[in-house]
Amino acid sequence: MGLREDLRGRNFLDTPFGHSVLRFRRVFIVSSQIFLIVFGYFLAFSLRFDAAESDYAGRLFWRSAPWIILIKIAVFYYFDLYRGWWRYVGMDDLADIIRASTVSTLAFIVVAVFFFPGFPRSIFVIDWFITITFIGGIRFALRAFREKLLNERTPMGSNVLIYGSRQIGVELLKEIRNNEALRLNVIGFIDDFAPKKGFKIHGVSILGGREEIPRILERHKVDEIIITSPSLKPKELKDLISRFRETNVRFKIVPPMADILNERVSVKQLREVSVEDLLGRKTLGWATRTTREVLESLTRNQRLIAVLTGQFGDFGLPPSRSSFLVHAMVANHYLDGGYYPVGGSGVFVDAIAPVIKAAAGRLLINAEVAGIVVEGDSAVGVRMARDGAVIRAPVVISDAGVINTFGRLLPHDVARRHRLEKALAAVRPSVAHLCLYVGFRESARALRLPRHNIWVYRDEDHDRGFAAAGGEPDAARVPVFISFPSAKDPDFERRHPGRATVDVVALAPYAWFERWQDTHWKDRGEEYEAFKNELAQQMLERLYEQLPQLRGKVDRYELSTPLTTRHFCNYAQGEIYGIAHSPERFRQRFLRPATPIRGLYLTGQDIVSCGVGGALMAGVLTASAILRRNLLPAIRQSAPRPAKDERKADAALSATGRARA
Repeated sequence: MGLREDLRGRNFLDTPFGHSVLRFRRVFIVSSQIFLIVFGYFLAFSLRFDAAESDYAGRLFWRSAPWIILIKIAVFYYFDLYRGWWRYVGMDDLADIIRASTVSTLAFIVVAVFFFPGFPRSIFVIDWFITITFIGGIRFALRAFREKLLNERTPMGSNVLIYGSRQIGVELLKEIRNNEALRLNVIGFIDDFAPKKGFKIHGVSILGGREEIPRILERHKVDEIIITSPSLKPKELKDLISRFRETNVRFKIVPPMADILNERVSVKQLREVSVEDLLGRKTLGWATRTTREVLESLTRNQRLIAVLTGQFGDFGLPPSRSSFLVHAMVANHYLDGGYYPVGGSGVFVDAIAPVIKAAAGRLLINAEVAGIVVEGDSAVGVRMARDGAVIRAPVVISDAGVINTFGRLLPHDVARRHRLEKALAAVRPSVAHLCLYVGFRESARALRLPRHNIWVYRDEDHDRGFAAAGGEPDAARVPVFISFPSAKDPDFERRHPGRATVDVVALAPYAWFERWQDTHWKDRGEEYEAFKNELAQQMLERLYEQLPQLRGKVDRYELSTPLTTRHFCNYAQGEIYGIAHSPERFRQRFLRPATPIRGLYLTGQDIVSCGVGGALMAGVLTASAILRRNLLPAIRQSAPRPAKDERKADAALSATGRARA
């Protein structure tokens, strides 16, 4: 009864008796096989000889038994029959047993010819059959006994459905069955091939296709659906997840076959459904090609390519180095015109803070985090830099960027154990920048400021212009972006009458300022301030070239550098866009909300793309991963529908934008 309870409730090998069995396992296997060999050989003699021949049979048995034992023990050792785990015995093991029994029987025939003339030939056949039956039968019997006990035990852990009953799904079922520590109970299979419904695989029923999932969920308590079907297309996967977004069912998926080739499928390979799974191979194909590569497949007109890629500064890489997917997203976004928050960027905080507070959350400012607290491979909170206090939480979400999160905030031993340091070697920081904030004592209307952005380049070769930023410090040569916040914001004049602002952004490497990296904000020395002012004057000249009416009307200006970004955002290289948006970035599967550390999630521009839109979408994906349901449909449904007049205005703006493009 005690053994039965151990097998039902916990892993028997974790018990003291189980430890003893493991320690002397080889001795137990050899001893049991010697017993079965002798008993089987005796049984073969009993079936061959009758009572009248008992004396002759007895003498022959005892003379030949040592030979049969030595031969079979040696042959069984050669065929590794003492190594296998009986709980995992299968057809390959049975084939080894048959081969070993056949070889040992042939070897014994040779011995019998020389040492036991007239040895009954029928004993060879009977003993061969009995050996296979005993040696193989006891192994399969123990496996069947164990699986019966496991099937009868009280279900513990998560109930799962396996979507797909092909080889991958069957292998997954086997691993779940053989590893109690996973605490997973397979309720059944889902398979879209209708004739399979009702059939059983290793005792688990095929319950039906995807259309019957609602009925299955009503009849069974299901916690997870594990998708193993290679035929499920991205659109079908997206639709499947969307249909059950209101349930608490989690979805996991096995990697593509290319990722598990030559490896047996494992529960360790399961992962949350990711952006890549929903995008599909075609979209990812664009992501892993450079912008120049794609555009040059369409045209050889380099001037046209320069015009089409004129917004490359929005993601910080020139056409020869950027992912075409990011370029396409940015270009498509601006075809309908850009959006600007009425009231300035501060309205984001005004809108979000009350929601956080209403949910009993808190917003802490000037509260630097020193590290993520990990206990037992689970993130349990964060440690503050100022006083070392630990703020504990069941879930930790980091938008500090993957380089900061895995390289600085996570304990180094944890990062090494999960090979995250190696993963970080595949990504690079994005470009750094200068930003000149310019103020005027006249309104945007009086200054005739435009509402569109302006990109300024010295020539049509964007790759050469980008490379210039890595040379000697000179803001007159690098690409420049000019924006007009006060002209874009219809509420600015009300809040700041008779005032206007302009932002001038230039690409600039961190190396220009590296010698001052150990100084402090607002106390970096006269040489640093003089260098800043020189760059600021160069950038003002770039502004005057585009808008000559602004010369002589500047009230004040202030220049931020990569060191400013480093101070406020903790990016080590002062990078503006997190990690670089190269094709290699989109090949990295670790760039997703869920991390290998339980309770730790990522969000922000490193998960989807840079910019407000990319960061917002990353937030949606992270929330979906934590809540284990797709939030996008719910967000779309809750969004206020524009009035008829607004829709007409948007359509007109869209048409104008496309015509202008």
